[in-house]
Formats: sequence, structure tokens, C-alpha cells
Amino acid sequence: MTGPLPSQVCTWLPSRSTFDPEPGGGASDGQWLYCLKSTDPGDRQVVWRGRSGDGFVAVVDFSGDVQPRPGGYSGWGRITPLSRFVTIQEIDEDPVLATRFGPEAGVQNVRSLNAKDAIAIGDLAGGYPPSPGFVGFEADWSQKLGVWNVPKLPPERITEEIVLDKGRLARKLGFPSNVTGQKMLANGRRPDLWCRHGVVGEVKNQITAAWGPAQIEDYIEQCDRQWPEYNWRGVLVQGVPAMAPNAPPRLRESRYRERISVWTVQEGRFGRIKAEQIYPG
Repeated sequence: MTGPLPSQVCTWLPSRSTFDPEPGGGASDGQWLYCLKSTDPGDRQVVWRGRSGDGFVAVVDFSGDVQPRPGGYSGWGRITPLSRFVTIQEIDEDPVLATRFGPEAGVQNVRSLNAKDAIAIGDLAGGYPPSPGFVGFEADWSQKLGVWNVPKLPPERITEEIVLDKGRLARKLGFPSNVTGQKMLANGRRPDLWCRHGVVGEVKNQITAAWGPAQIEDYIEQCDRQWPEYNWRGVLVQGVPAMAPNAPPRLRESRYRERISVWTVQEGRFGRIKAEQIYPG
């Protein structure tokens, strides 16, 4: 892959962003994302999930449309996951990147990125993906900010609630018996949720066309093979009120569309967890 070098870096905290990338995933729809005021058409940003996250995970390509936001600026961009994430350990061992992103350093919000650092990140990532372009994805000035600042529960909190609540939430989501987290399948995959009576699940920040459907399809296919006595069903769970607009069409095209449901799990008043099925619906 020979995509352009990024010229800025932005820290996306897992606790504040619905972004949940998978290596090699496709580009997102357009949305308003944090950027520098000077962002021009074709500028690119690399996404740093921070020392408590996954390291470098994606790039954002900008159309050049920029507007002010509280405390800074947002640009119309599309997100593309890196084909290979650059881990914290690799960053600490790299003589170029350790100075800028090592344990004693930190990047908050949006900063400029020099070419030397950008090249080093690209080398560790196996190259940058090509720019997706904006034909058919022009700036929507009526849209609010993108994957930042969406009220949500973190995936690990949702998983904990489902696995440890002694069945109440799990039963509502369609799990007929006790749920196991991170069950190892024969193909090496580890779904977030697994029930021995024919239901497997995955928890995401937000379900999009690229993040969620392919995983649950893979889990259903593998579970059908390993435990053919059940017609396995898949449950996708997210912590925001609505799926991305491109998710429902993708789910309706799935070969397992009759066997997949999507739920949103959120914290209501007095800290009570509530669940609502949003697909099919």
C-alpha cells in the first residue's frame, strides 16, 4: 500500500470514542472529526489510541472542509483502519517513535506530525492505505460531530454487565443460558459472548457496515461447524443509541440476516442498565 503520509496525529481515547476499528477494514462514511485549523484538501491524520489503547490504528483523510468546534476545529474526513496496527511495544522499541510517543511523552488532542515520524509509523504498519476519496461522500454541513462525543457505554462495561449480571440482561438479549466471555473457537477467534445453547455475540462501540457484521457472520459460520446440533444465532451489541447509517443495509444483505439481531445497551437513570433491540425492528 502506498497511500500518502499523514501530517498530523490525533489521540482518540477509547473511553470517549465510538471508533472500534478492525485491521484492514474499509473506509468509513464522511463525518466531522478533530483536525488542525490549517487542514487542506488531501491532508491526512494518523489515529493514536494512546498508551492505554492499541497504539496507531487508522488514518483519516480530509476533504479540506473545516469548521470550528469548542476548543478547536473539525474537518470532514473518512477513516480507514491500518492493515496492521502498530502496538505500544513496537513504538517503545522504535528509536524514532519512542521519543515522541514513549512512556514519558504524550499526545493529546491534535498535533502536527513530522515526515520522519510518519515514515516510521508507516514502516511498522506495512504501509498506509490509499486515500478513499470523497466522490459521493461530500461534506454534510448539517451533520453533528462524528465518532467523538457520542454518549455510550464502553464495550468492556457492556460485556461485564452481560456476563456477570447472573442472566437478567443476557436473557433479554436472547442468550438462553450462562454466557462465557472470550470463548476460543476452533479457528482461533474469540467472540466477546458465547452461550453453549446456540447463541454467539460481539460487543462494539457502534455497529457499522465495516465493524461488526463480518465478525458475527464468521462466528456463526464457525459455531455451525463446531456445534451442528444448533442453528446458531448472532447477537451484536453496541453502547450508543443508533447504528451507523450504513449498517442496516449491510445486515439486510447478510446470508445470516434472519439469524442476527442488534441491541443497544445503555445506562439509564440511577445507573440502571437498559437494553433495546434496534435490528430487526
